[in-house]
Amino acid sequence: MILDKSGNLLTSEKSFSNFSNDFSFMYGAQTIAGIDVSPASAHKHAIVYACIRALSESIGQLPVRLYTYDPTGNRTLANRSHPMFKVLTQAPNDFQTWQDMLEMIVTHLNLDGNFYAVINRNTRNKNKIVQFIPIPNPSAVSITVKAGCLTYDIPQDAITGLSKTKFTADEILHIKGPSTDGFMGVSPIRHAAKAIALSMAGEQHGEEFFNNSATPNGYLSTPDELSPEAAERFLNAYNGNMQGLRNSSKTALFEGGMKWNSIAVNNRDAQFLETRNFQKTEICSIFRVPPQMVFQEADVKYSNVEQAILSFHRDTLVPLMTRIVNKINLHLDADLEIDLDDRHLLRGDSKTQAEVHSALFKMSAMTVNEIRLNSGLEAIDGGDVLAIATNNTTLGQLTDLDQIQSLNIQNIPPAPTLPEA
Repeated sequence: MILDKSGNLLTSEKSFSNFSNDFSFMYGAQTIAGIDVSPASAHKHAIVYACIRALSESIGQLPVRLYTYDPTGNRTLANRSHPMFKVLTQAPNDFQTWQDMLEMIVTHLNLDGNFYAVINRNTRNKNKIVQFIPIPNPSAVSITVKAGCLTYDIPQDAITGLSKTKFTADEILHIKGPSTDGFMGVSPIRHAAKAIALSMAGEQHGEEFFNNSATPNGYLSTPDELSPEAAERFLNAYNGNMQGLRNSSKTALFEGGMKWNSIAVNNRDAQFLETRNFQKTEICSIFRVPPQMVFQEADVKYSNVEQAILSFHRDTLVPLMTRIVNKINLHLDADLEIDLDDRHLLRGDSKTQAEVHSALFKMSAMTVNEIRLNSGLEAIDGGDVLAIATNNTTLGQLTDLDQIQSLNIQNIPPAPTLPEA
């Protein structure tokens, strides 16, 4: 519910949408430098696709954990028998896993700036979520603010088969990217359309160059004058036999004094690859993806790869994870919470893992079984107890030490020692 500055319901009505209540922005386009740029066309551009794939797969691989809170505020991992364990950690609907859903969320956020899903709840228990049904075309969704409440208008779609078109905020999972109005996220494709168009134009220029000729351009000259019909006939025969990659190794044979004159590659064509590389790096910066993550040339050495990965995790993935988790948790009960487990992204190499586990074990912060589970091993009997380093212990038996500590906690003085007879 939205209130005005006096605390009353907002009475005015306002609508928000990325373009209009259709698919104009997803499949329509802005024309820049002769290139049509839309989320659909940009997604087919190699570097845009590579960046979005790197982001979506990095988030999609993270396991979803379900936690419960007790009355004292302590958080514990939910049991598999929890009624919403499957829908919140394994399969959000009948046709997707959570990996599929997370990849779709990140893809939509980076194309349109918004992700929408209809929340189906149990008819007898409204607090129980049955499934999340994603909306395949986020650009088709519009938002209306009326009487202080949000209404989501979703057109009928053959894929989702929704029974209605208007939904309240409680019925829609809306995850949005950075926003200028607070209601809808902005599309990275729309805001960076010029940079993406220039890269697409470079790709199209390269395609046309190789389609027309695999060698530098040139011209034909002859001392004789050719009639228009003879010139057209000769050019058709020459282009049919010499143009394109398949004909690049053929030998040309001219007659009647015809001569081929090559044109040297000018500075503009010589800088073509450098221009393309610059555009690729610029697009990587739009999505905050390090160039080496999409196999783009970058000044990265083995010594700083780990720092680059940590930076990618902290500056790129964590904001996405936080955005997704916070929005889903808003639709859960106060004693429930989900989280994305990103520990394996921070583990480092085997040597680093062993050193960290050893330090945590010696300081009684982890049990043997917790270390084994983090390493992908099964738990063992007797491995759920904490241990302490005992190399320099000279205070007697450990059982005595445990007894003394237990008595101290209970404020019970130890039994007096009887003098020897």
